[in-house]
Amino acid sequence: MKKRKFEFLLGMNRIVRPLYEGLKDYKEIEEYSEGSYFINKNFKPFILNDLNFRDIRGVDSKDVVDFVLNARINGFNQIQTRESIKNTLIQREEEEDFIIGERNGKIVAQACIQTYTPKINQIGGVYTVQDERNKGYCKAIVSEICRRIVERGKLPTLSVVKNNLPAVKAYTSLGFKNYDDYLLVRYKQSVI
Repeated sequence: MKKRKFEFLLGMNRIVRPLYEGLKDYKEIEEYSEGSYFINKNFKPFILNDLNFRDIRGVDSKDVVDFVLNARINGFNQIQTRESIKNTLIQREEEEDFIIGERNGKIVAQACIQTYTPKINQIGGVYTVQDERNKGYCKAIVSEICRRIVERGKLPTLSVVKNNLPAVKAYTSLGFKNYDDYLLVRYKQSVI
């Protein structure tokens, strides 16, 4: 593994940490984060009456694509193109909800179902624009996604970086509890 080319180590801490420790002297790290994998067996809804939700699967309007692109760049440090965002929205399956929260006609937040199994739906892509944070939008949009998941008879899950305390607080208030710790290590890629 020391000479093998790969970009990420990602998984449960107890499994990934020994690999990380064995490789840290051989590979240059670009990103490192410790997180929690949360599950929600006791959903507690949260509603903001002035926040409206819209499912954007299949939508390719400029305002929606621009918002999702901005979220990827500013929220998740991911380089994407407008075309890749459009394709992502168009190719989502029935159970892969992708919703935005709008207040007074302005898109302020997003969340989606990243993946699913017969028993769980994993939430991801949770993002609120910088100037609209600390107003409950993240909590409300995750609550809406959870409501949809629970209606399907499935278990909501998500991952959160441990030091993102506002998100951890919002998620635990919705009934999420830590199931396990995870580790994400991203290695620098050599340019040839």
